[in-house]
Amino acid sequence: VGVDEVEEIELGFALYPNPSAGNTTVQFLLNRGQDVQLNVLDVTGRLVTNILNENLNAGLHEFKIPEQPAGIYFVDLVAGGKRHVRKLVISE
Repeated sequence: VGVDEVEEIELGFALYPNPSAGNTTVQFLLNRGQDVQLNVLDVTGRLVTNILNENLNAGLHEFKIPEQPAGIYFVDLVAGGKRHVRKLVISE
C-alpha cells in the first residue's frame, strides 16, 4: 500500500454528526477495490457491532451506524490492511 492510498482513505473517513444523538453516518473513500471491515467498539475495545466485512469497489461509501446507548465509542475501519479509528460520542 502506497502512502498516497493511505492518505486518501484517511482524508475520506468521517463520522457525522459527531457528537450524535444516535443517528450517525460513517463515510469513507476508497481509491481502489479492497476488503473492508467496519466495527463499532466500546471504550474497552470490545466489539459492539460489526457493520461491514466485505470487498468494496473504489469510490465513496456511506453506512449508518446502528443506534447505541449514550457513551463513547470507537469506529474501527480496516481497509487494505490499514486500521483507521475515529472516536464517536453518543449523547442522550
